Amino acid sequence: LQLLLGMKATHFGFLCSVLMFLFMRQSLALYTAAVVEYSPHYASERVNRSQALNIMNENLAEYQTYIQRAATQGADIILFPEDGLYGAYFYTRDSILPYLEYIPDVDPQNQTEKVFPCDFHGAERLRSPILVQASCMARESNITVVLNMGEIRYCSPDVDSRCPSDFRYQYNTLVAFSSSGELQAKYHKSHLYYEPQFDAPAVPDVVWFESDFGIRFGLMICFDIMFEEPQMSLYHRHGIRNFLWSSWWVNEPPLITGTQVELARSLSLPSNFLASGIGLSWYNSGSGIYSYGDPLQHWYNIGSKPISRMMIAELPEAREVEERRKLARLSNSDSVTPIAPATPPNITTFMANPGSSYEIESISNNLTCTATLRVHETSTSQLFGVYSLDGVYNGLFLAQICALLACADEQCISPVLDTQSILHSFELSGSFDTQELFI
Repeated sequence: LQLLLGMKATHFGFLCSVLMFLFMRQSLALYTAAVVEYSPHYASERVNRSQALNIMNENLAEYQTYIQRAATQGADIILFPEDGLYGAYFYTRDSILPYLEYIPDVDPQNQTEKVFPCDFHGAERLRSPILVQASCMARESNITVVLNMGEIRYCSPDVDSRCPSDFRYQYNTLVAFSSSGELQAKYHKSHLYYEPQFDAPAVPDVVWFESDFGIRFGLMICFDIMFEEPQMSLYHRHGIRNFLWSSWWVNEPPLITGTQVELARSLSLPSNFLASGIGLSWYNSGSGIYSYGDPLQHWYNIGSKPISRMMIAELPEAREVEERRKLARLSNSDSVTPIAPATPPNITTFMANPGSSYEIESISNNLTCTATLRVHETSTSQLFGVYSLDGVYNGLFLAQICALLACADEQCISPVLDTQSILHSFELSGSFDTQELFI
């Protein structure tokens, strides 16, 4: 009897622990996300439809491996990068045409007629084979899958004054499938970065969907992150606090690299930010999972050889935070256009030695940047530069920038990828024209 009572007590205690764990998990509204930094197979020459399908199927086969691994590790959702099925090196509309396919319209907020591409038959299945396979992969692994595809929609100038001269719209499209294979959402990239092969929507798409595990996600692609819309409407109008960002980023170290931008966005618009990038080399790399400014998982390929990698992390649905930062108003142009010659920055360099304190200024036009820091006693000496720019950054953006850079030489042009310096304290301030934060 004593043994039986002991067993019952043990079981009761175990049951209470399980119930408490489940209650805590429910109250915290946790979910597990996976993002993939992927190096795609692609063709360097123009291909026909059959060859394009072979390339995309080769990439899809690798996607399926990641999807299965993520599902096995308990992930609720997995995100893949921009152009991950076919690469990004297209310079005409015709060159990408063999990779494009029809994607049905869906309304994530009014899904009275649900679309399950995995169940397509006949002509529907033949015209959207990649969509069908992706839907089936999500269903088979019971996980939400978000990936980038090329979409084609034919049009007529008789009924559409914006219809292109080749009578077709070509979109850079992010699609989301539920764990049952339902096509829940599709988003057209609103701001194109030197992409003559694609069209931008007439106005920025604002697309979000509610997953079957209860989390609302907003969708963006690459260059969209540099513009006011759609992210501001998603955040302020629709209350989105979980973002999916698929990218083929172009890194410009030391100031604009993928992981920097991702972390900054998670902080400046306090949110969970899932970022999937391309792993071909340092020039495009940068992926991660960020929660309200905390880098839970992140990866940057510092080399020149392709590397693919998956990251998984558990996130809270939302956090109660005081929104102290705002994004500055940015252009809503649908593509990138140089506006003026780049303004040269001013960089004040100094050698930071262990145990020493410094206050260094750098001035560019009307902007004064001040870096105040103390170097840890166990640090190594490092050449730093206080960077200031008040003008046109890279010929594309009007900007005011303050930064502290680790420098390889007095010119501070080449990025330093590895430094052993440790700062005990650090503060960076600037005499900006606005109180609003961009990145």
